[in-house]
Amino acid sequence: MRITLIRHGKPAFELRGNVPAKALKEIAKSYDLSGIVGTPPKEAISAVKGNHFIAKELRKKGWFGPSKPFKGYWGYTIYEQH
Repeated sequence: MRITLIRHGKPAFELRGNVPAKALKEIAKSYDLSGIVGTPPKEAISAVKGNHFIAKELRKKGWFGPSKPFKGYWGYTIYEQH
């Protein structure tokens, strides 16, 4: 069995400076609607045919893979059970 975790690309949203708490709802809405910058690399697309918590739990259960998944946007990690 194989599990592939993938991290999405950089959000097309930029938060600048401090914001008041009452603005958080609107900021979250804008973030959700902003989309993602770029496209995933070919390796990530073919691998798909967390996060740290999931990696930790998989490794505890005997899965093989790195202890810290992802390196940057569009990063992916593969965990396998032998």
